[in-house]
Amino acid sequence: MIALRQAIADAATEVATAYDSVTWLHLVRRLSPHALAFAEAGTTDAQGDSRQRIAENFVGTARGDRLDAMSASVPIAVSAKFAKFMALVRLVDELEGAIRSASKGVKYKVHNNRRPAVFDSDALLDALHEFDVRTSWSSAEREARLNEVDLDSLDGDPPMLVAYRFTHGYALDETWHGSYSSAATTEEPVQFTIRAFTTGGEKYIVLGRNNVLASFDNPAEVVSLVILGNALLRAVLSTDNGAGQTLPRLGLMSLETPALQTQIHNTLGTPEVADWLSTNGHSMLTSDEVLQGIRGLYEAGRRSRPGPVLQEQEGKTLVDAWAYAWHVTHGLKLSPSGGPVANLTGKQFEIVVQELIDGSIFAPPAELRKLRGKDLRLNGSVVTDADALLVVGAKLILVSCKRFLTAADYLAGEHAAARSGTDRLNKALDEWRDRIATLSQSPVGDNYDFSSYEIDGFVLMPELIFTPRRDSRELLRLGHNDLFFTRAESYSQFAATLEMATWPRRASALAAPRLSEAGIRLAEHTG
Repeated sequence: MIALRQAIADAATEVATAYDSVTWLHLVRRLSPHALAFAEAGTTDAQGDSRQRIAENFVGTARGDRLDAMSASVPIAVSAKFAKFMALVRLVDELEGAIRSASKGVKYKVHNNRRPAVFDSDALLDALHEFDVRTSWSSAEREARLNEVDLDSLDGDPPMLVAYRFTHGYALDETWHGSYSSAATTEEPVQFTIRAFTTGGEKYIVLGRNNVLASFDNPAEVVSLVILGNALLRAVLSTDNGAGQTLPRLGLMSLETPALQTQIHNTLGTPEVADWLSTNGHSMLTSDEVLQGIRGLYEAGRRSRPGPVLQEQEGKTLVDAWAYAWHVTHGLKLSPSGGPVANLTGKQFEIVVQELIDGSIFAPPAELRKLRGKDLRLNGSVVTDADALLVVGAKLILVSCKRFLTAADYLAGEHAAARSGTDRLNKALDEWRDRIATLSQSPVGDNYDFSSYEIDGFVLMPELIFTPRRDSRELLRLGHNDLFFTRAESYSQFAATLEMATWPRRASALAAPRLSEAGIRLAEHTG
């Protein structure tokens, strides 16, 4: 399947030689099937539609003719070439889907280079479908709108400009004329919502604290990502007059190349950013090094990767804010692999989870809440530590917080990454089942008394990882058929369930995760 995928990818790349990469990018954004539908409220997608990502990656090296792809009408010959290209892209997308499924155990038969056919894997396909449904939902609402950003008050890392696409086509969102800070916004049908991305949540730990930045495989690349995003945010807020029309509609903005270099240079020199760079050992970074680092992110033909973030266009630089957002959402995730930083980020995730619970109707009473983070001991031995606790009626639910994060290779279906993710989750499920059983059999220990409760639990991750195990999808119902947790739960679904259960009494439950990074602690629940 990988060989067949590569052959079709080569054919698509050959078709793409007819036009240059900028022309193709405009065609894909303008004529994408997803741009033909309209939904009054759209779900946003940071990762991106796989077919559109594939198309934009393949055309990133195209050096053919430059056409005005944004003219009133697209010539029939150009549309026909586009249709042929997208037909090949669709075949690649189908094969990549098959490769991802095969890496998770689905069996296929491939005969005489025909399309792969599923063989004897119906139950596993059902589990994968459920997994895809659970992981397809995402929302940009937790990211700040541009009018909520204060560039002069830097708490944590510099905020970055990102574009999130509405997965079902157009949705009503902001557009504006002139620089954002002095413009009046209007709502129009657009493909992208433009936001300010900040670190400090359950996935993205503040980079500039506790030596987190230095723990990345390529800290210089991460710094370049942050600086470019902050420079673009400053440009859109204060100087760029055209971004308010092109960013929401196409996810793109065009700047004079010298102006972009100057904007990055000025950003590097602002006191807050300069202090952040100095603290993290990158005070000598230049604008040319930032641009070089961003250009190096593009990997032609690699599965799941976007197209280039920066492209030259007749003395201007075309910036793809949607491709940039992909690199931010993957490049700024630190996946714990051992060591003090991994332990630190894991502990922060536990605190974020408990604070979210504390803002809900399932907050534990004070005598249980004080056990969070403590070792639970039985007969002098440690059974487990209490990552997070919640109470639903007479049931005490102990949450095992595992800060497992999915890398780009996992999303692409690389076999080793998929196997590693599944193995880690299976081990966590087995471990937590055994520890819940121990606590259920011995509800009174050396430093805990759970005798008044029925004890249960589940594993919670920032992002869902696939396992074919049926017990991972068992439901823990919360007294209502529509409200439940599963044995393997993602943070976003967990937060949404808490909010639904809590509304309308405490509608601000989702604000809690940001408080820990701001140094704020919620008052202990007293009953």
